[in-house]
Amino acid sequence: MYSGVLKLSETTSSLEYMLLKNNESTSISQVLNNKLMDNVRIIICTKDELSVFEGGLVLVRENGIFKYYIGGESLDDALLNNLGKFIELAITEIEGEEDGKQN
Repeated sequence: MYSGVLKLSETTSSLEYMLLKNNESTSISQVLNNKLMDNVRIIICTKDELSVFEGGLVLVRENGIFKYYIGGESLDDALLNNLGKFIELAITEIEGEEDGKQN
């Protein structure tokens, strides 16, 4: 579980998400990049809302900027909507549907 105030640093080809807590920063983008192409569940929790995403995590290039998508939904939209807020973020790998049905 990761927690802190969500900040953004824009590079030439991607959006770099950081969590700041107690004068320390954690690159959420690096954590996400390590999970690319994996089946994951991502939970974003603020004091006002809980968002859950499940599926394959991919990067898609849009207008020259790489954006994260999970299960066909834009993870970037959820992250951008929470900029400047204290969030808790959990990332777990999940088994594919096929794996869960086999004996």
